[in-house]
Amino acid sequence: EIMSGIPRDSEVYESYIRNTPMADVGRPEDVAHLARFLIGPGSRWITGVAINVDGGHALRRGPDFTQFVEPAIGHEALTGG
Repeated sequence: EIMSGIPRDSEVYESYIRNTPMADVGRPEDVAHLARFLIGPGSRWITGVAINVDGGHALRRGPDFTQFVEPAIGHEALTGG
């Protein structure tokens, strides 16, 4: 859903996919799978921990939003020049 406003044929979207270790955009079901596990007996010893369900997103850099930001604020404002 975070990427729902980004056109699929844009460089920003391609950058996001290219820089995400799982090379995909997550779905609500991905979180549901973790929730199902956590309410079951297999998670009995899991306490006080944050579990990322992000396809490795936390390990990567963000997408390059230049093509959206530069037209709005200008090249000089973007580059500090």
